[in-house]
Amino acid sequence: MKRRLKKLLKLCLLVFISVCLFEVVYRIYIIDFYKNSFTALNEPKVLKKKRTDFLIFGDSFSAFPNGYVEQLKSQNPEKSFLNFSVSGIGIKQTNLFAKQKIKKYNPDVVIYQVYVGNDLIDVQNVTNWETISFQRNIYWKVSDVFLSLRYLNQNFAFLKQQKNLKSDFTSSFDENKYNFREKLLVTANPYNIENSVLINEDFELRYKVWKEELERFLKSISNNRKVYIVFIPHKAQLNSFYFDTMGKIGVKFSNHQQIFATNYPFLEKAKTDFKNNKNVTFLNPLSYFREMDKAENRLYFENDEHLNEVGQQVLSNYLSEEILK
Repeated sequence: MKRRLKKLLKLCLLVFISVCLFEVVYRIYIIDFYKNSFTALNEPKVLKKKRTDFLIFGDSFSAFPNGYVEQLKSQNPEKSFLNFSVSGIGIKQTNLFAKQKIKKYNPDVVIYQVYVGNDLIDVQNVTNWETISFQRNIYWKVSDVFLSLRYLNQNFAFLKQQKNLKSDFTSSFDENKYNFREKLLVTANPYNIENSVLINEDFELRYKVWKEELERFLKSISNNRKVYIVFIPHKAQLNSFYFDTMGKIGVKFSNHQQIFATNYPFLEKAKTDFKNNKNVTFLNPLSYFREMDKAENRLYFENDEHLNEVGQQVLSNYLSEEILK
């Protein structure tokens, strides 16, 4: 029994050391961990260049296949675009490689895409020991410290996610087919969306960390380069259609009017905190999205919180007007 216990302790120690070493390598970013993602989003000849007109960072909204970045490229062939967005990451992971990419490609313009729905949760996971499994809570807690665990989990989940995007997410609303992760977050706290939009409760602390990380990101960009921070709204902010469907999967709101406000606290607080950064412009497409979202032409998937093909085109049109013209 003692021998088995010793072996188990040695194994646990070995696993812990291995995880710590991998975390160090990941944090230092001596290997380009997201190389495959970047290669898939950019032409090899463009990646070999020493400069670019536009450098884009973001999450799955910007890494969307044939999404707004690709449309900007096709509409502006005289301009060069490099897309270093990665599905499932937040500002912390972006900061691992952003400085390196900015230095290497010397862009005229940097675009950083923010998603109101989960960027503050990416900073620190939500937990709930009563409604979520013990294993899931442990993973969320540990992955707040070991970012490399998120990287591993994202890679394991990638194929499944792609399959879902092609099937359930493209169909009409069905709460049984709705994105599993989003429903899981609702189970953890049905007020997560409201807390993100309004910076309520402990999301104030999350915002503080997010702000520090964004400061770090902006410090890697010289003042003579233009920076656009694009805030993608959560679909519940647009209109009653999305607002009501979110209610059907258990999302709760205590203040309807504030959720529909065009100048909402998350965005306004960021604009105030970074008002001294003269080269930084915050873009809010919420009003434009509201105008363009119609019953016959929805901008978001009905069973997921991402922009669909129409929404990506609308975002491309918005950015063309705000940035390129």
